[in-house]
Amino acid sequence: MTGAESIWDHGVALHTPIGYTYITAKPYNKGNKGSGQMRITSTAWSAVAVLCCCYAVSPAFADAKLVQSSPAADSAIAAPKSITLTFSEKLVSVSSGVALSMSDGMTIPTKTSLSEDGTILTARPTSPFMSGKWTLSWRATSAADGHKSEGTYNFTIK
Repeated sequence: MTGAESIWDHGVALHTPIGYTYITAKPYNKGNKGSGQMRITSTAWSAVAVLCCCYAVSPAFADAKLVQSSPAADSAIAAPKSITLTFSEKLVSVSSGVALSMSDGMTIPTKTSLSEDGTILTARPTSPFMSGKWTLSWRATSAADGHKSEGTYNFTIK
């Protein structure tokens, strides 16, 4: 690039973990001048390689996912003494928990605990359930990277 050209005339600036990388397309004139063919510079290939590496390690930054629950979503059951949620990875107990509510605004407080391996969150209701449709809202914080996830599902008490 000459001093009169700008990055906006000939390429794109990407912000990468190692700084800004400029992707430019230059005319490919080998053997056929003015053919209009373009080639990507080695800087662009380096940026592509960095992005591929970042994508390959991205599962390490995934949120904790709910993989099993008791009571199950949309089930009709007798009032449970405890609720068990199993997650895909270890959780942080301080910021992980559940909330139980009905559509009329009624709630039941719970006491929560984590299993030794940190993947199973158990909630014990401190008040009795009323019959009807309940919503369980959960929040989980991954111990590996601190990412937060949340979700809800319904179940019915007979």
